[in-house]
Amino acid sequence: MSSAAVGFIGSITFIGWSIGCIVLPPFADKNGRKLPFITSLLVTAVTWTLILITTDYYLILAEFFLFGLCKAGVYSVGYVFMTEQVHKVS
Repeated sequence: MSSAAVGFIGSITFIGWSIGCIVLPPFADKNGRKLPFITSLLVTAVTWTLILITTDYYLILAEFFLFGLCKAGVYSVGYVFMTEQVHKVS
């Protein structure tokens, strides 16, 4: 695999992340944060497992895109969800 192909895998991950950052937080604000957070966690785990066993380059690109998309949900939605769940101690 060429270095350009490997670089495109990293790029497609951040493209997915960027789209996820635009789509998932407004969706979570309207529909609740718990379901998008848990769904993002589960899809991330399944996607990462598929990445480990896949050998086709184009399927790996699709999986890394989905991985980036869901990681945006884990980090952006998950951060807000967790801060809402933890009560401030004074």
